[in-house]
Amino acid sequence: MGRPLRFYKTDAIYFITGRCLQARLLLRPSKHTNNIIAGVLAKALDRFADIELYAFVFVSNHFHMLLSSQKGHIAKFMQ
Repeated sequence: MGRPLRFYKTDAIYFITGRCLQARLLLRPSKHTNNIIAGVLAKALDRFADIELYAFVFVSNHFHMLLSSQKGHIAKFMQ
């Protein structure tokens, strides 16, 4: 029997980083971009109530998040 593909500790805080395709500047700051990011994060947090988002920053070509999950739904949240 193999091991699970992902292993999450329920008491850990994870630092997540993602970047835009080919490091393009697709997240340039603007009111429109900020509203989209806030809306997507709010919808995802509403869908996965066990996710605790402690901090996030979105810059022009990448983002960082500090979060934890009691049920290990981090991969589903990031989709």
